[in-house]
Amino acid sequence: MNNLNKLKERVKLIRKELIEGNFRYKTDKLGNKLISEPINPDIYAKLKGIFDFASAVLPYDKNSFVVMQKRLDEKWDEPIGPIISVIDHLLKLIEMEENDKFKKPMDTKEKFITLKHSDYFYQKLEDEINLCYTYGAYTAVLILSRKLIENLLIDVLRNKYGNKTKSAREVYYREDKHRFHDFTRLLENLEGKKDDFKVDKDTFEKFISSVEPFRKGANSKAHSIVNLIEKKEELEKFNVQDLASLLMRLENFNKK
Repeated sequence: MNNLNKLKERVKLIRKELIEGNFRYKTDKLGNKLISEPINPDIYAKLKGIFDFASAVLPYDKNSFVVMQKRLDEKWDEPIGPIISVIDHLLKLIEMEENDKFKKPMDTKEKFITLKHSDYFYQKLEDEINLCYTYGAYTAVLILSRKLIENLLIDVLRNKYGNKTKSAREVYYREDKHRFHDFTRLLENLEGKKDDFKVDKDTFEKFISSVEPFRKGANSKAHSIVNLIEKKEELEKFNVQDLASLLMRLENFNKK
């Protein structure tokens, strides 16, 4: 058994021990099951040993494991779930190394998205999205796609309403915070002003109905370190190509 397999087996074993309750626990007022205080030295020693072993076996910056250990140390007063989530994240790293999918390009001819946008920024973003797709970094594909759709949406609103007055800028920009509105607010503003846009209603309604599942999915993946996309088929349901094409059509039809 190589070191990677040994590490995986040790992580899975301690995960099983935690779930099956082989260590002492206490219960809070809400009935949540908490690991007992003070920390059982055996538990801490096992986990510390696992993270030390992981830093030697896995090809990642050692600071990554220091941060994970710190996160684990901070969760001993919490229910079992958050502690397990840190251990599951370590298992994800092990599985990615087993699959070796970040070291060998997959289908270099297949692209995830094609924009044909004239702006250099979008051209570079398209290249980066497709590069991540080629190497099987599918979570990164979705997060970068969120960046793409959000910026296209900003451009649609900015090109439609301009930036000469405060009321025009407020559709897409928060002057009090010196930043653009968040994705959710941008979508709300677009939908609220749908009658202003010179485009067929079917195009507009198709975008609105398709973008909500994408927004929720992209937010979920971006804000959780253990909620990863492991298969490219999972990306298909987000219809990123269609969303980008619809926004570019809106932009072209409604330039101020």
